[in-house]
Amino acid sequence: MRLGRTTATISAGFATLLAALLLLPATGAAEPVETERSIERLYNSRYCEFLMVKQLTPVIEADVFNTVGLGECPPDQFAAATPDANAAGYLAAAKNGPSRWVIDKLLTVPEGDPVDLGGLPTRSIGTLTPPSPVPPPFAEIPFSRSTVWNYRRGRTVRLLISPAGHRYAMLSYSRVTGGTLKESDLNGLGTNPGTALPAGWKFRTKRVKAKSLTLSSTTAGHIVRDGFGNVYQRFNWPMPKNRGIRGLYNSRYCELFFVHRLAPSISVEIFNTVGLNDCPPDAFAAVDLAQVQAEQGALAVTRNGPRRWVLDAILRGEAGQPVDMDGLPMRSVGSIAPPSLSPPPFTEIGIARKTIWRYRQGRTLRIVTSPEGRKYVMQAYSRAPGSKVTERDLDTLGSNPAIMLPDGWTFRTRKVGRKNLDLRADGMATIVRDGLGSVYQRFTWPKPGKPPKK
Repeated sequence: MRLGRTTATISAGFATLLAALLLLPATGAAEPVETERSIERLYNSRYCEFLMVKQLTPVIEADVFNTVGLGECPPDQFAAATPDANAAGYLAAAKNGPSRWVIDKLLTVPEGDPVDLGGLPTRSIGTLTPPSPVPPPFAEIPFSRSTVWNYRRGRTVRLLISPAGHRYAMLSYSRVTGGTLKESDLNGLGTNPGTALPAGWKFRTKRVKAKSLTLSSTTAGHIVRDGFGNVYQRFNWPMPKNRGIRGLYNSRYCELFFVHRLAPSISVEIFNTVGLNDCPPDAFAAVDLAQVQAEQGALAVTRNGPRRWVLDAILRGEAGQPVDMDGLPMRSVGSIAPPSLSPPPFTEIGIARKTIWRYRQGRTLRIVTSPEGRKYVMQAYSRAPGSKVTERDLDTLGSNPAIMLPDGWTFRTRKVGRKNLDLRADGMATIVRDGLGSVYQRFTWPKPGKPPKK
């Protein structure tokens, strides 16, 4: 599809927003290579974007199209490109970039066919919902997209840390016309006045020591930009290697769900007590929800749980720094984008996390299977107020009408054999819950004879 070459009229304020908000990448020695499942060799490669504004009220929404994986955005071609927003069904159009990536791989290839915007091949990668036409530097901006970014071992990651302890990793740096920032300048941004670092914020660098570092978002990510227009995505740092959380079976934890956005998709951040405390009942009940909602800048907050684990250990995970939730220590552990605020039982929900759950040898697994053959194993059961389910009830849940098992679904138990069973989520996991609130993660049973990964 080809859009015309008439540029929509845009207010000066909105043009400023569109020129500063998005991801900003560029030109390296090796061109990015797209495979069926990833786009590789991105570090310091160049890209550019078009922001297509589809509404201004009740919230601002702009669809983002960029050139990643399709070309390095030739300067003359980008300068000459003038997409016709009206012909494409948008209110306005603006250019963003060019920028250069500081990630190594994009492990999720954007879906959809390339779209010709003013002569440049682009693809839709998501939707921005900024809080205002011209948000200041370091304002958090929801970005609806499903992405997995990857930094290779040895790569230096540039980090921002907010006063609330949230961490943001740089995705790209700006090379807009007139910009002088180079890749060699990035490690010194913490002392550069142009970064416009607010009081209480910190800039750090950290080298990836593991095999790689993966950052994920479901259909909802959160980005900030600094004073130069460099873009950072919020994330949780992985748990140190070989420092898992063990002895979890039937241990208690609880969660708080913070709703950060309702449209165009719902964005919910999860904080829980795992590895910090066993969620004392009085402390959980006493949390002032209005207070913590305001502290986290959320639209709403709700309690979730308490729950009890039916796995034995978390060997790998990602979590934020502990946060005092009105006297109850918790950490950010992931984000979800449910299809509604009250999805029915057995609705699939994506959750951005990188984890390894371990079920020890001999442990009984509770498994639900969909009519299509997809399998989900229970990870935790609910002990929320009013729940009468105990650990000894779990094996017979299949005959309990309260779990609301849909037609065609089955429930069964199976024991782990002579080797531990490790279930991995490499950036994205898929969960369902039953009618009693028990949570199950989708998995594939290991092939017979295949040794477990260490």
